[in-house]
Amino acid sequence: TIESILSEKKDSRRNKRSSNKNVIPITYVEDKRVISIIEKIFEIKNTYKASNKEILHETVLHVLDNKSCPKEVENVLGQRSVKKEFLHAFTEIDFSYDNNNDLLGCLWTSLLTSGEKDKKGVFYTPYKIAKNIVDDIELKGRIVDPACGSGNFLIQAFKKLKSKGLKSDEILNNLYGFDIDEVAVLLAKINLYILDDIDFNSIKIECKDFLCSNLENFDTVIGNPPWGIKYTKEEKKKLE
Repeated sequence: TIESILSEKKDSRRNKRSSNKNVIPITYVEDKRVISIIEKIFEIKNTYKASNKEILHETVLHVLDNKSCPKEVENVLGQRSVKKEFLHAFTEIDFSYDNNNDLLGCLWTSLLTSGEKDKKGVFYTPYKIAKNIVDDIELKGRIVDPACGSGNFLIQAFKKLKSKGLKSDEILNNLYGFDIDEVAVLLAKINLYILDDIDFNSIKIECKDFLCSNLENFDTVIGNPPWGIKYTKEEKKKLE
């Protein structure tokens, strides 16, 4: 019956909210070398008992390769680890992968437990779906992703507009992203930063609740809203 199905769903969600499991979302990326890299990173994390921010900091540095590291990385993730063996272990990972794929976002959602993701509504849209959606719509004027996560839709939007001959600074001037997760915001900015020779500070992605902000109008709204997030009574009242 419908009642029994709803009851099972409710129990399943309750169990999920209390889960401490880490799950790598293998469908999030097309290039499966990304999954292999993340599996090796988890081995390092477990071996050296590293924190999520230590892991992310080191991964960001390897993704940046020869690009200068923005100060925001240390502001959000803290200082780089000083554990020599931990740092050396990262140098043995082959970070070659198709940069159309969001390694940083995939890693971040893997580091969060199933319970944390369910409570916060963290479900990032797979690369292929984000690309297909962006390919199918007309991008015009001021473009925004109100819950951008690590920036998958913004990456695809940037690439599409770049392929049409627009300059990077022109694109970034009209590309906006928002998210309540400061780590996700940092990763989204890094993801755009590595796409081209651009000024990191010109990227308009902010750690802010889009629904509760007094913002200007946008012409194109694209993204995937946070499903399943549990609001408090005060938050619901504010949203009304």
